Amino acid sequence: MGILKTVSSMSIIGSILFLIFQIIKPLTKKNFNASWHYRVSIIILIFFILPIGSFISFPRISNDFVTKVSQIDIGKIGDSEIATKVEDMDHIPDTRDTDENFVQEDYKYKMQSEKSPIVETKENNHIKKYFDNYSYEDIILYIWLIGMIVLFLSKSIPYIKFKSTVLKNSIKVEDIEILELFNQCKNELNINSNIKLKHCQYIGSPMLIGILNPMILIPNTNEDKNTLKMIFLHELNHYKRKDIIIKAFGFFVNIIHWFNPIVYLLLGDMDNYCECSIDEKVVKEMKIEDRKYYGETILKLIDNSRDRRYTLTTAMSSSGEELKSRLENMLFFKKSSKKRIIISLFVTILIISFGFTIACNIMPAKAVDENNSFVVYIKEDGLYYSYLDNGEEFRVHEGKEFSYPIISKTGMYIAYTHGTDLYVYDFENGNSDKLAKEIVSYDWIDEDTIIYSTEKAGFTIHDMKPKKGIQSSKDYIDEYYYENFKVSKDGSIYGNRISKWTVDNDKYAYNTGIVEIILEKNGQFKINTIVEGRKFTDDKLGYSPIISKITEDGRYIFIMEKFASGSLSADGIGIGLYDTKEKIHIDFTDIYGSEGMTYGEGDEDLVVLPFANNVAINPKDSNLIAIIKGGFRERFMNKEVVLFNINKDKSYEIINIMEKDLVAMTPSFTLDGDKLLYSATKAIDPHSITDFNQAYKDWENQPHNIYEYDLKNSQVRKLTKGNEFDFMPINISKDEILICRLKDNGYSSLIKIIGEKEEIFADDVMIDYITEENIDIFLGKNNKKNKYNIKENNK
Repeated sequence: MGILKTVSSMSIIGSILFLIFQIIKPLTKKNFNASWHYRVSIIILIFFILPIGSFISFPRISNDFVTKVSQIDIGKIGDSEIATKVEDMDHIPDTRDTDENFVQEDYKYKMQSEKSPIVETKENNHIKKYFDNYSYEDIILYIWLIGMIVLFLSKSIPYIKFKSTVLKNSIKVEDIEILELFNQCKNELNINSNIKLKHCQYIGSPMLIGILNPMILIPNTNEDKNTLKMIFLHELNHYKRKDIIIKAFGFFVNIIHWFNPIVYLLLGDMDNYCECSIDEKVVKEMKIEDRKYYGETILKLIDNSRDRRYTLTTAMSSSGEELKSRLENMLFFKKSSKKRIIISLFVTILIISFGFTIACNIMPAKAVDENNSFVVYIKEDGLYYSYLDNGEEFRVHEGKEFSYPIISKTGMYIAYTHGTDLYVYDFENGNSDKLAKEIVSYDWIDEDTIIYSTEKAGFTIHDMKPKKGIQSSKDYIDEYYYENFKVSKDGSIYGNRISKWTVDNDKYAYNTGIVEIILEKNGQFKINTIVEGRKFTDDKLGYSPIISKITEDGRYIFIMEKFASGSLSADGIGIGLYDTKEKIHIDFTDIYGSEGMTYGEGDEDLVVLPFANNVAINPKDSNLIAIIKGGFRERFMNKEVVLFNINKDKSYEIINIMEKDLVAMTPSFTLDGDKLLYSATKAIDPHSITDFNQAYKDWENQPHNIYEYDLKNSQVRKLTKGNEFDFMPINISKDEILICRLKDNGYSSLIKIIGEKEEIFADDVMIDYITEENIDIFLGKNNKKNKYNIKENNK
């Protein structure tokens, strides 16, 4: 449906310009000649056919002023289609080992499965809605195509028949005097092309016909010399000005916009202006007597003026009103003064500028232009985005099973998964292109280039910006598989490299480690292992490092330090970093150095959740991060948000900021880096639990509020005070915070907090609070003072 959106947008743009032109016509008709009106009509016609608002680049915001925020931590695509059953929602993101399956406790499955029947019903209803909507779109598309075909045939067939008849019954003019007069007129107009002159008794008035092989047809050769001269000058001026080509262009526009009555009015006006402007050219040097004679010639030749006008001809035919206007125009025509020429040029520029303004507001917008900060999210019936300033919502792609939207660095594209396929939505043309099947991982390298991997070995780098009309892709194929791509702001590419093999039909795999992918100038790739993984053996546990976040300056890569064991990693993982400048890897937790594996028992252990990327990097200070600390998988106990400060010698300090009786989730820093936001609720004493299913229900039903910790004065402020389940706070401007609020039906609302006020920004959004996925935010010009990019859109 992208092409229909573009066509309808162009139709609206051209129609608005035409209506404005009609409003000012009473003034312009008195002051400007028909030639000016003809040129302006052509300009309006161009706006009907060119998506000017899309392909013309207006001044953009510098990348230094673009802030991008995301709170998604993307999991493995193959395991994470948008679920219709809660069992699917419990999949582990890509931070798990390739050869392991995350094992949830039985009480968790039982608790979640109680919601399954409701979601199943929604799925069944949605299938019908999905089918009906796509059928509706197809019907509109087919109607438009059928309309084009019908109009094309209805115009083309009569013209072809007419031209065929004329060619069969026309006779080449051989009268020497007439040919000399014809050549004299050609010389007068500086025309050197070979134009045939023929006589045809079946036409009512002279005309120019043919684009590639032009010829002038006259109904008879018995006219006097003056009459023939005026006829020749009239038709030759049509040829010199390429009016036949302009008529063909108008025919093409008419075919595309057959549904728009304004196009028919515009083309009718153009025909009239075309004839009047030619009259002006012919009579501009004539005296009043000659002009009267020319007018009499027009009246005499136009006896068939009510006959059908054929496409791609310049037949002298006019209605009564048009004929009256032509005669008045040619009799009272005066040369334009320099002052009027300057004014007419100014008005033309004004109309063109107004057209560009309309085009840039109506055509599919470039999201980064002006103040267009927006958020992209998923609903049951499709992928959507909404502008943060006015909440205007647009659907990117209709359907179900969407996941992991990632906005490009300048907001020009949205990459997302539909089913198991990778799509990219282009704001310039309003279309979504399918790039790959069986997608595993992807991220944006720069404003136009994306890297992705599939279930096949290797990876692909795809340039969305066409060169010579074609988008380009570069494949890198080796024996490894790639996951969890992360790209720093400077374009450095990192990911996990997976080795897979088969023994006796049994498939095996292990994470070989974290690699850096270097794009060389010759188009080749260089791959360096920066953190090595380790296979699980009988003697020692395996090690599976996973990229968590990359700092704004690209200096530190924070790593989720995991055992290559599903059961052990289920209860907690460590945290480390790789220093890209010093080329060193540090495991702060050092949980792998202890054979006793006593992690999670002491307050000083840096054990974090394995299935939620709970690391937030301060946008102003890359050495300061916030993490959710605490071992064991249960979220209702032992989950504390702490500040983690890295010293120059890579030692660290832990700063405790919250009350011990609370458990926290989804930390993020404000745009200026001065405050930490997080969600917290009352912890449940594990010693009092007799039924873990009920414990999870109690935890989910109790109030989860948003808190704000001020790094300057160490004060904690409670931002939301209701009984709702609030999570994932995101600072979108100096005074605004966007949060997610879980609803009883399993969906969430996006709530905008402005001071003490709350307003619903988007409703019934599909966001999983467990993995915090399926939302991305782009902050544009409104936030140009926020020079700290806290990009967190990781898979």
